[in-house]
Amino acid sequence: MKITAFGLFVVSCWVAVNCDRLTYVGPSNDRSFIYSYNGNQFKVNKDFHETYQADAEFAERSFLRNSVNFSSRGGETLRHDETSRVQGPTPEEIRRAQSIHTFRPNSRPHISELGIQFPDPSTESDSLPVHSTGFNVPIPKDRNKEQSGTNYAQQITEFALNLFKYSNNQENFVLSPLSPQILLSYLAWVADGQTRNELVRTNGFGNPDQIQSIVSSMLSDSSGRELQIATAFFISQEMRLNQEFLNKAVRSVDVVPVDFKQPEIAGRVISKWAKSKTKGGLKLKEVNYAPATKIALTNAIYFKGNWIYTFQPSKPGTFNTPTGPVQAEMMNMKRKFHWGEISNYAQWVAIPYESSDSLVIILPNEDQKIDYVMSLIEARDLENIIYNVDSDSSKADVNITLPKFKIESTTSLVAPLQKMGITTLFTPRAELPYLSDYDAVEVSNAQQQASMEVNENGTVLIAFTNLNVVALSFQPAVPNVVFNVNRPFIAIIVDRKKNIPFVMAKITNPTAA
Repeated sequence: MKITAFGLFVVSCWVAVNCDRLTYVGPSNDRSFIYSYNGNQFKVNKDFHETYQADAEFAERSFLRNSVNFSSRGGETLRHDETSRVQGPTPEEIRRAQSIHTFRPNSRPHISELGIQFPDPSTESDSLPVHSTGFNVPIPKDRNKEQSGTNYAQQITEFALNLFKYSNNQENFVLSPLSPQILLSYLAWVADGQTRNELVRTNGFGNPDQIQSIVSSMLSDSSGRELQIATAFFISQEMRLNQEFLNKAVRSVDVVPVDFKQPEIAGRVISKWAKSKTKGGLKLKEVNYAPATKIALTNAIYFKGNWIYTFQPSKPGTFNTPTGPVQAEMMNMKRKFHWGEISNYAQWVAIPYESSDSLVIILPNEDQKIDYVMSLIEARDLENIIYNVDSDSSKADVNITLPKFKIESTTSLVAPLQKMGITTLFTPRAELPYLSDYDAVEVSNAQQQASMEVNENGTVLIAFTNLNVVALSFQPAVPNVVFNVNRPFIAIIVDRKKNIPFVMAKITNPTAA
């Protein structure tokens, strides 16, 4: 059985609940409608109400299949209102939900489009009960232990550089390696045998807690930048996730039930989630979900940073692509920047944002090809660059000329991950016994869509990764440096506080659409 996903990695789960009948109570004073179920009251919008009136049995079945996050245990609700016990969305949320779906009596819309407001488990404390899936296989306890002395920044840098190198088959492409690394950490936790060995050895993380702690720390530092890193699991209505896996996931993951037997609706639900996590800037290409899809693991990253020092207005200039010169909009600035050389084949400069991040530009020497330089760069080279970005001794007076660019790319991650050593995950031999009640699953697809824009003011980066389951040796700075980026180059966004690269791009033609 294949499991498929879209975006970074997202997993969702659903659970059927057998309780009271779904009963209409009456209208609310905020133009929504109050319903009762199992002794609890909640609000819905007009779309759901009209669906219920047209076909109460269908509405109730849909509710039961998708009520993962609205449940009770021993009479204690997941969330309660001390004054009225009425659960539901705000008027603004109701209006937003109504804008998603226009009711048509015979269309039978998917439950996720009807505006039911369930409690969000990701905002609750660990002590709150999680809906029981009825399937629980204990995950070995030693997997929750952190490895003493582990350098997580080094693991992230090594994975990022390797994935970037093995994904190099396009003229221009941008990649956020952190995104699939987050998703793979969840799969490593529930894998076994050769599959787990490959995931841990290649990905560097044996459980999601370690990398999620780094992500949480990055998100807590919002000074001078906009950063959002979100993960979601979209789960088929037929799959029961392992209870222990679900309990951990809901702390930092959106768990969303979808009906993959209606692939167009499932795709819309996932696209709307991704758009909401990327400031509306991500326009996902159409993804076809097979009805046999059981789970989609996705991750979305949004980054916006402004330069500390803005460039002068751009002017037309010549950029030498592999196929000949083109006219590009070139920006210029003269400042003290961190600068260095990589042996005898490239040089680099770090352009700081207002935050703790920098854009590192690696420019091959004029006699070197960009793909050859990419093959020579090692993880320790990136680590040296990141270290020297905060060193005063590496500063130089740099006259930098950089092209404006906006690139978009779609990158299949299956072949790159296989070349890195993750092979059984994409075959029927995949061992994921602690994921769900399905004995045989495999990841059928892994893909990332991303866009990156650099201009006089700063940078905007958007990345969305999905899995389907059916960053030199330093040379002393010189007083004055001319850094003319008029030929193919590498761009890397690094978090200087965490010492990790989280975006990498190859630009051979800044004017290409």
